[in-house]
Amino acid sequence: MSSAVVLADGRVLLRSNLAVSSMFWLIAEEIHSKQLALWFFDLSDRPSGYLDFDVRSLTLHDQIDFWSAADRALSKLMEEHGPDFLARENAYGANCLAGLLDMRKRELAGEPPLSLSDFSEVCDWDNQKVDLSDLWSSEDAMAAFASAADL
Repeated sequence: MSSAVVLADGRVLLRSNLAVSSMFWLIAEEIHSKQLALWFFDLSDRPSGYLDFDVRSLTLHDQIDFWSAADRALSKLMEEHGPDFLARENAYGANCLAGLLDMRKRELAGEPPLSLSDFSEVCDWDNQKVDLSDLWSSEDAMAAFASAADL
């Protein structure tokens, strides 16, 4: 199964559930807002079919935190594992993150959404904001997430 991440301009990153889940975990580790970090840890732990995410569903402040965390996560991986780490066979989350940031770079440069998208059409947004208090994991799991990230 695959999961989709939709960027602000409607372009879509479509990757395996494993890759997207791992990417969300990597990003969550770098997010400054405790509630947003917990929500992404929780999202990363959801079953297949429930990982789809639209960046536009976050507040503008949380979008900024999300993108900054994504940049920090990839930089941290490069520092820890060297510049060629993306070539490793099991770097699913890291490759997913690199793909997402490449799409973001193109979005910011003003490239048309379909110049790099895994869908053949631009995705509309339903104007629904995410509820960061809507956590699916148990209290024990949330405590473990918070402990793992020193939140």
